[in-house]
This record gives sequence, structure tokens and C-alpha cells, in this order.
Amino acid sequence: SFTGDVQHLTATVLLDLPEGSLRAILKGRFDGNTLEAVLNGRVVEGWLEGARVHEESQLVGFDPLTFVGMVQLMPGSAG
Repeated sequence: SFTGDVQHLTATVLLDLPEGSLRAILKGRFDGNTLEAVLNGRVVEGWLEGARVHEESQLVGFDPLTFVGMVQLMPGSAG
């Protein structure tokens, strides 16, 4: 859905890390003016299942859509 230039969305994030692989479901927003995305959610499958996830990124390319940023895993809050 949209509110002005802000798109509210749900995303699936797949990560393959040396420690293990995971799938997380995140909800948040993408601002069409600043090209910034902020999403929060939880790991739903794999390594650190139940951990909270925070993602912040900037859209830097359109073909293909490319975001650069960080994903923060908070395993201490899993449960």
C-alpha cells in the first residue's frame, strides 16, 4: 500500500552466511523521495529462527533493483 510517496511492504530476506542460512519475513516502508527502506521482522526458518531482524538500505540501481545497506540480527531476543 502507499501513503503519499511511502510504500508499505512485506519482504522475504534470504541470507547465506558462514554461520548458517536463514529466511526472514520483514515489514516496513520504502520512501520514494529519499529512496530509503527500513524494515523489521523475524527469522522464520533456519539459523537463529525466532531472532529479530532490522534492515536499513538505500536504492542505488533500477535494472535490476539494487539496494545497499545493512541487516542486523538480534539473536539475544529470539524466543
